[in-house]
Amino acid sequence: MLPEHEIATLRQEEKDAILDAMLGMAWSDSEAETQEIELIKTYAAALTKDDFEALVRDYQPDMERVGRKIVKADLSGTGRRLLVRSLALVMAASGTVADTELAFYQQIVRAFGIPERERKKLEDGVRRDVFADLILRALAAPEADRAARLRDAHAERERLGLSADAAKEIEERVRREAGASQ
Repeated sequence: MLPEHEIATLRQEEKDAILDAMLGMAWSDSEAETQEIELIKTYAAALTKDDFEALVRDYQPDMERVGRKIVKADLSGTGRRLLVRSLALVMAASGTVADTELAFYQQIVRAFGIPERERKKLEDGVRRDVFADLILRALAAPEADRAARLRDAHAERERLGLSADAAKEIEERVRREAGASQ
């Protein structure tokens, strides 16, 4: 999740860019899903004083504008990390990752001008974060739906290009953490 104490350290321009990117991610596949909007809403109060319902109602997806806004915000290291994490959370919110969401993410990372090696490291981290969120959501599902949601998470793992060994390690960690919090 996004730690509120870290969000609080950001300048308002950084918060605005992150919120706009989250909304852009939600609309990147042409329609924001309820789970994506609910997830974004959980962070909205920490990111803006504007009326969230009005922001959602009036949002006009424009990926180029979002990319320019991110560059203009001159995100700090914390801002970049929270942006990447927030995009991973939105990608995982619906339980599947659309190709357009992956493309939007890649566009955002390119807007940073991040060197290839660092970009690959970030993308691997996002793959791991998205898969961990998918597993966590599957484990939180009602017992009758859990097995199917775990299968869906593993199908997404393959699409994301995350290795089976990495997936196993992540799933074991998520299961331990989920068990410890219950």
